[in-house]
Amino acid sequence: MLNIQSVRKLIVDITFFRKGTTQVEFNFVDDLIIWQESTRWTRNFTRSFNRAEQERIKNALCEADLTKWHNFYPSQSIVEGPGEYNRLWHLSLTEGDGTSFVAAGKDSFPRGFELLSTIIGDLCHQLFTVMD
Repeated sequence: MLNIQSVRKLIVDITFFRKGTTQVEFNFVDDLIIWQESTRWTRNFTRSFNRAEQERIKNALCEADLTKWHNFYPSQSIVEGPGEYNRLWHLSLTEGDGTSFVAAGKDSFPRGFELLSTIIGDLCHQLFTVMD
């Protein structure tokens, strides 16, 4: 069973076809946020985050109700190709005992992903998306 309070690491990334990838890692052991963008390396950063911010992301994980998330959310699109605007996402959560929870998707997002993305953006002081 998923225990949000024992989370050691949370990694969330989003990739837009032919645009790039944005990844954020919350390391609860070392109290660090690591932000990386493939298209704008000048926006990459590592910074500390305090207990209140840690509780905020953990509360968002609880509100997003990860226990109801599937491992993969496939695209609902019938036709895919180079002209299609594909968005891939991936979430990986590691608990204190080493247990991992992984979910991913393509153009289809679970309920709660938008809330989680908003909280990530607030804590990182920028939109959690892939910029042009």
